[in-house]
Amino acid sequence: MNKIILTLFALFIGLVAVGVASAETVVQSTPVIGESSGIGIVGAQAPVANAQSTALTNAIGSPMTQATVNQWFSIGGWYWYNVNNGVRTPDAYQYVTLQHSRNGGSWSTIGSGYTNSNGYIGWSVKEPTAGTYRYRSVNTGYYSSIKTYIVYPPGSSTVWASFYASPTVGTRSTNFKFIGSAGGSTPTSYYWTFGDGKSAYGKTVYHKYTSTGYKTVKLTVKFTNGWSAWMQRASYIRVK
Repeated sequence: MNKIILTLFALFIGLVAVGVASAETVVQSTPVIGESSGIGIVGAQAPVANAQSTALTNAIGSPMTQATVNQWFSIGGWYWYNVNNGVRTPDAYQYVTLQHSRNGGSWSTIGSGYTNSNGYIGWSVKEPTAGTYRYRSVNTGYYSSIKTYIVYPPGSSTVWASFYASPTVGTRSTNFKFIGSAGGSTPTSYYWTFGDGKSAYGKTVYHKYTSTGYKTVKLTVKFTNGWSAWMQRASYIRVK
């Protein structure tokens, strides 16, 4: 079997997975629609245990749950699949562990459970210490994609970004208006990507598309406290 580890951002309806609480009180959860999920293909050679796929960052996505110490938050979950002769099937009812790493440190197991009939398992976490946390799922020695979340100290202010467009459906002659908002600190810049290779700066911007189809829009906001926040809406704009 060929084994690879992929990252997939997908809209999905939450699927129930059975999990067992650990000493750090980590249990399963049903993620919200639009939350990111990872895919693990069982059978590929596992990466080095402490390999980090990307550098840690203080950028945090919203409306992803932004957590503080001792507050429950969802990290979504992972779908696990077997691939045999090019055919992918769910790795159903398989024992899976959850691991985390704080501030770039070593990995430790904090929970366990079983995938459901669709090969999915999801989690909620409550961390006792502030920091930047990475999470991954482990199935028979193989690691999933890595999710990164930030847990803030008690009483701290979290940053966030949001936006909407008017209209969201139009034609190639439509001048779409995008309005951004942000909070938690003082914004210093608003950066947009429109899903067509184009980008722009500004709290409120206008954009015309030269091709039809559904477009994914992302806003990234930087703040005076050094943090950044982003929001992405998949297939948000339709150009007819």
